[in-house]
Formats: sequence, C-alpha cells, structure tokens
Amino acid sequence: MAAESLVFPALPALAFQGAPVYLEPMMGSGEWLTVVVAIVGADGARVTAAIRPAAVRAMYGAKAENFTGIVALIQESLRDHLEKWRSFSGWQPPLAGARLGEVRSMLADEADGALRQLIVLHASLSAVDEPEEEETENDNEPPGGYWWKEIKAAVAAHQPQLATGFNVHIDGRVAGYRFRLGFMNHGLAAHFGLARPDRLSMDGRDLKAKLWELQGSVRQGGVNTESELQLGGGCYAAGN
Repeated sequence: MAAESLVFPALPALAFQGAPVYLEPMMGSGEWLTVVVAIVGADGARVTAAIRPAAVRAMYGAKAENFTGIVALIQESLRDHLEKWRSFSGWQPPLAGARLGEVRSMLADEADGALRQLIVLHASLSAVDEPEEEETENDNEPPGGYWWKEIKAAVAAHQPQLATGFNVHIDGRVAGYRFRLGFMNHGLAAHFGLARPDRLSMDGRDLKAKLWELQGSVRQGGVNTESELQLGGGCYAAGN
C-alpha cells in the first residue's frame, strides 16, 4: 500500500491544561499519593478525586473519613481557583502536605478523556470509569450480568447448604475496615472478578485488591492457610 493512501485519524478536537495534585499523608515520610486530577479548557474546569474510596478504606480503616475530607478540601480549593482564573498558575494548596504536579498540555475529544489520560499517567489507585461496587445485589440486574451469580445459582442448586456462604462481610486486618468476600464457608474463601481485554489495566488493579482482601481473610471463618484461598477471574471475549 502506498504511503500516500494511508489515512491517519484526526487529532482530538479539544485542548486542555491538566495536572495532578499530590498529598503526603505523613509529613516528612516522602510518600506522595496522587489524590486529585484536574483539567481546564475553553469550556471550564473539571477537578476530581483520583483515589478510589475502597483504596482509602483499605489503607486508613477508621480514619478513612478524615483522609477523604482532606482530599475534598484540596478539590474545592483547586476548583475555586480554576473556575476564577482558568489557569493553574498561582494556586496555593490549602495544606502544607499537598503540592501541584507538572502542568501539561493535552488533547482529547472530551473532558473525561483528558481526565483519563491524567489517571493513567499519575494515579494507580483510581479508575475514572469505575463506580463504587454496590454493597447489595441489584435485583434489576439482568440474568448473567455478573458471572459469579451464575456460580452462586449453580452451587445453590447442587449444594443448598453452601448458598449462605456467598457475599460474606468480614473485618479486615486494619481496624475499622470491613469488606465483602465472594464466598466463605467450610474453610474455603473465594473472590470473583473480571479480566476484560479492553479494561485489563483497571481490572488488574481490582483483582489485586481482591487478592489482598483474600489474604486478609486468613484466620477467619475457618480459613487457616493461604492454600485455602481461591481467586476466580472471568475472562470475557473482546466486545462482550
């Protein structure tokens, strides 16, 4: 094929300035977390938290609400500045332990696309597209919407006494942190997740978090060793 016949896609139509905001939770520790990402463009500014609530609960337990409040304070301060000045220049973080990261020029077809770029570049503990997992099953979910529900139905049909072992809430190793396991009964703990070809980065983080939760279930519910833990990841075909 001649090079002249190649057609490259057009560049994204919208231009943005974007930057992360880092927070040092323990002053002087040198550990900086990306807690906020923000963009500003011709149509205004967008500022969003860049750390998932589930990750905050896992790390800080009973103090998670305090941490979330600090992040909200940073968000509000930066949002007010960007809405007024339409520029990152001159913004002063409201806390000594927060700082603005590198401001970069970005192209995207929409604001969400620019935020996703910042998430991928700076925030491994976040996923812009992923809502918080519901604590209860959705009765309106179509059959087979979650593949683990099919497992639950099959188990209940053959071994009804095991049906109560699904969606078990247990206390984590961090005080004040509770999480839900996919299954815990008869000395076995199991978790269920997905590995979708088009969302492997996000699903990979989710599976790692579930593995961490599984490891935290040892010594509970009759689970005595890590050999009694199982992590199931359903692999979907692309487009499904």
